[in-house]
Amino acid sequence: MKLHPRPRLSRKVFYWLSDVSESGRGNFHIVPGSHLNDDLPRPTDHNPVGAIPVLARPGDTVLFDQRLYYARSPKHYAVVRKVLFYGYTYRWLRTKDDLTIPPDLLAACDPIRKQLLWVGTNVNGLFSPKDEDVPLKVWLEEQGLMRRRRAEVAEPVLARQLSL
Repeated sequence: MKLHPRPRLSRKVFYWLSDVSESGRGNFHIVPGSHLNDDLPRPTDHNPVGAIPVLARPGDTVLFDQRLYYARSPKHYAVVRKVLFYGYTYRWLRTKDDLTIPPDLLAACDPIRKQLLWVGTNVNGLFSPKDEDVPLKVWLEEQGLMRRRRAEVAEPVLARQLSL
């Protein structure tokens, strides 16, 4: 096995709505430490060697590093497993799947919702966004909710110190 970590490019957050506090309830399994390896044997009939189930109760949140190897598990439980998956990554990374949103639904979306659905003015908006590509940022600035950059805060402080 090659041992050197891949770069961390994304995270997922799982919000559990169903009880998967015991194995066999549709849990997902992770292989601890697998984010440090480039290779992992992938059996087709069961979880990878060393995989452990993630157990959670309704309302639990799991922060998941996407570099970890993971696998599904069989579900032997009468209750439907429900969980919300949210992925967080750099803006310049695109999703693997192209979202197919009905045109009438997309037309009804405001600019911020379109940004959250990866709809931009053009492909360059992901790499060097202009204000029209990031309406959420513009709205946050208008509301005074955007954190100022350290340089914007440090420059006046430095100027005051130099004038003393």
